[in-house]
Amino acid sequence: MTVSIILLGIYGGLFLISRKMAIPYSCRKWEQPFYKIAVFFQKKRRKKKGNQARQKQLESLFPIYHISLAEYEAKKITVILMTGFVSLSFSIIFSIFFQKQAEMFALLKRPSYGENVKTEELDVKIEGIENTYQIPIQLSPRQYHTEEAREKVQKVLAELDTVLPGNNVSLDEVRTDLVMPKVMENGIVAVTWNVIPYGIVSERGEIVKETGEEGEIVKIEATVQCQEEKGIYTAFAKIFPRKKATRS
Repeated sequence: MTVSIILLGIYGGLFLISRKMAIPYSCRKWEQPFYKIAVFFQKKRRKKKGNQARQKQLESLFPIYHISLAEYEAKKITVILMTGFVSLSFSIIFSIFFQKQAEMFALLKRPSYGENVKTEELDVKIEGIENTYQIPIQLSPRQYHTEEAREKVQKVLAELDTVLPGNNVSLDEVRTDLVMPKVMENGIVAVTWNVIPYGIVSERGEIVKETGEEGEIVKIEATVQCQEEKGIYTAFAKIFPRKKATRS
């Protein structure tokens, strides 16, 4: 848009410079500013050498079309100038329009990744009506690209090996509650847990059944999901009786 305004300013400068130029050719009133610039360019431009054949060809058309070489060139320059001016004007108008649209929607802040859908209300005033109406607009959270979502899932799958044991040294000897988060990556990735057999460790990671000293093995599965991308995590843990607090 800035470039368009600068070019439009150049047109304005040319209009001012050439405003006193006389128009030796007949033209429509709305073409006169552009014709004046064309005549201005004609007077400032040096004649090109080696173009005698084209000049003679154009001069030969005068008896038929009643147009001289100078008038032909002036009309050609005028058409180019008018086309450029109209294009620049439309460019500026569309830029202003889309900028206004962008400013209006910029006021609506979308929820971040992993957040819930948010509803905002816009105050709308209709011309000729005093009352202001509120229109609810639902804003969906920002979405990752497929590859980004897949990377988030893979990252969480790799981290679960260190997150799941919690305060236990390893899953080979579990004597305190496991860590089974429902969400990871600041709420962006959801994790759903399943423990088999049921009733020894809850889906929150708590040891809910006292086992014998020989321990019991459980299978732990987690479904990791970010948007539409999913991954499955599987681990085995051996659950032993909880550690008894030692008296000092």
